[in-house]
Amino acid sequence: SADVESLKESPLNMKVVGVMSGTSVDAIDVVVANVNCAREGVGTSVSQVAFGSVPWDTAMKSKIFDAMNSRGISAELPFSVAQLCRLNFELGECFADAILTVLKRQNIPITDVDVICCHGQTIWHDVDAQGHVTSTLQIGEGSVIAARTGVTTVTDVRVADVAVGGQGAPLMSTFDMTVMRSPAQIGYRALQNIGGIGNVTFVPPPHDAGQTPLAFDTVRGTFSLTLWFDWLRTALRSMIKTVKGHGRGTYTAR
Repeated sequence: SADVESLKESPLNMKVVGVMSGTSVDAIDVVVANVNCAREGVGTSVSQVAFGSVPWDTAMKSKIFDAMNSRGISAELPFSVAQLCRLNFELGECFADAILTVLKRQNIPITDVDVICCHGQTIWHDVDAQGHVTSTLQIGEGSVIAARTGVTTVTDVRVADVAVGGQGAPLMSTFDMTVMRSPAQIGYRALQNIGGIGNVTFVPPPHDAGQTPLAFDTVRGTFSLTLWFDWLRTALRSMIKTVKGHGRGTYTAR
């Protein structure tokens, strides 16, 4: 209709909240940004308004890792469908609380927010022997976030990408294509994101209108670092306790 075509031509200015918890399960990251889109992605600009992180508490972090490892209440039992169902809603509450906490810290009224996008917490990302992503699962119920905040909430972005043949990292490549492409760019530009799992986007130059960006996962990133630091911290604590047991030095838990 004429109204729809008029909307496409009109500038779109929105205050957006992005919510992310990565594979390392360190914290819930919340960013508030102004997104100004001139016309269907052309001339898009993004400016950060605020950012904050809310660490996962130990009990919830353990539940998430249990779900990832299919480990139930006891080592002999798998993580059940009932547990996963409950955890989905619990994480929705956690994401909503994190959003409201960061907005309160930054003195930003929730009524100023136009839309929330929540990536969710990846529990399983299924890749076959040929490197094709066959399915993916993120939890953190978006309906709970919308109900607690009163703001329209977008979720399942990884699922949507995999459904059309992608590897499940659509947000970085979309950002790279719309914001990081330079008018002066001559050849392709490669942008590497190092998250829990790294991914790269090859952005075509603006003059090559027929080309689309190419994006895919590379290797483990901060996930491996987290595992290594957790191992190192455990080893150091064990060493310190051993030294203390021999009557030398002191031990302070951190």
